[in-house]
Amino acid sequence: MEMQWRRRITVREKQLYQPVNVNTHKYHTAMYTHYSKPARWTLTEIELLTRVYATATAGELISLFPKRNLSSIYRKASSMRLRRSNPNEWSDKELDILTKLYPIMPARQVMGYLPGRSLLAIYQKARNLCLSAYDNSETDVIIRSSFGSCSLSEIARRLGCSCSSVHYRAQVLGLI
Repeated sequence: MEMQWRRRITVREKQLYQPVNVNTHKYHTAMYTHYSKPARWTLTEIELLTRVYATATAGELISLFPKRNLSSIYRKASSMRLRRSNPNEWSDKELDILTKLYPIMPARQVMGYLPGRSLLAIYQKARNLCLSAYDNSETDVIIRSSFGSCSLSEIARRLGCSCSSVHYRAQVLGLI
């Protein structure tokens, strides 16, 4: 005779199979509520959303639209093809500061004038804008005047820099 094994029923499973008294169940009110369609967006709400969506924070959006939840605001903005502004984008004011200060002072000092920007972000943006950490006008004159007549190592010795930096600067100037 074979023995049949029965799986032990957990307490949670026992609770699931118990009959529920509708009047005392904690969710009984939800059984009688009816789903209503969300209110249509008014023209003033749409105009306000178009104006502030790009720059407003989530908290500001909720306070501006008290009858809407955040997901409905995001859905409406998406259907209108509105986009949020990227906080990593550089403003015109930040770009002006960077282009004025980067050539004349070290990047660590420039960081003090650009709160919220890391040293790496400053280096990368300066590189993208082709900014130089120092003024190259004197160096360029020396490289142009002696490029054909002297070797790269002699020019580098005269300038106090490496041959590769002289080679790179000559490429930038269009001499190579």
